[in-house]
Amino acid sequence: MHVVEYRRRKFGIPSSVKLKPWASAEIKILGRVPDRVAARRLGRSFSLVRAKRLALGIKSLRQHRHRDWQPVEDKLLGTMTDKRLGRRLDRSLKSVVTRRQQLGIRIWPPRRGVWTDDEIALLGHFTDREVGERTGRKGNTVQAKRSKLGIPGFKSKSRHRTREGIMSAPDQGAKP
Repeated sequence: MHVVEYRRRKFGIPSSVKLKPWASAEIKILGRVPDRVAARRLGRSFSLVRAKRLALGIKSLRQHRHRDWQPVEDKLLGTMTDKRLGRRLDRSLKSVVTRRQQLGIRIWPPRRGVWTDDEIALLGHFTDREVGERTGRKGNTVQAKRSKLGIPGFKSKSRHRTREGIMSAPDQGAKP
């Protein structure tokens, strides 16, 4: 409090400073960023921001920085973007990314170029088109990956296609 304001209060003289009321959006910022940053953003003094935060019983950023991860929260990792999960859990993006990496959980949505072991296992066991449908990739992308890994294309053992439709493969031992 400035000296002038102190003396005004001491002698019962009304304050010359008219404080604007706090908007709900301004109150939401309190405790989420350091008080000095909040003061700068809101165009209010540091002491006023701090006093309002304390009056509302909002912990400072330092007081609620660390929160142990709960098993329920861990299960959500990798199910949505880190940014969205951070907002949902009221955690920083850095906190979510760090925890996901500690647990070895892949980013969501999976990067387009990264193939999982399960996806690679499908190659050669189904047509490139079928693998593409199952993995959300284009057939030519699947074909390129399969060729790069040296995996032969899928060949049906019991059926073959003709113009008339699908027929059983001819018996290898039978004579025409």
